[in-house]
Amino acid sequence: MFDIGFFELTLIGIIGLVVLGPERLPHAIRMTSAWIGKLRRASVAVKDELEREVNAHEMKKRIQEQMEEAGLSDIKKTLESAKSLTQGNIINDVVKEQAEKLGLGKTDSTKETPLANDTDTMASNKKTSTPNS
Repeated sequence: MFDIGFFELTLIGIIGLVVLGPERLPHAIRMTSAWIGKLRRASVAVKDELEREVNAHEMKKRIQEQMEEAGLSDIKKTLESAKSLTQGNIINDVVKEQAEKLGLGKTDSTKETPLANDTDTMASNKKTSTPNS
């Protein structure tokens, strides 16, 4: 990285020994090594994070391009409009219209019987039946 050779390291060691002395030089070397290690780990973490972000962005871009090529963007828009229809009660009307167009679901008012008629019929059946005791 800095292209420091053996001669430069020896010169730095001799200057450090003269300036700091033999008692404090080992501690200073350990502290310097610890700081360099922390800087390297931080730079690797930042590099990895940037690579993940770039890869995620590229992948998202590829997926969007493939969706456009396959026509899935139109399907997505259709599904979003269907979702907005389901939020209201409009979907029932649309389904009924489509069913009537296909001849599948002609709505008859005779099919829908109120629950009151069913309970009245059940009550009259109970009155006519006599328990055997």
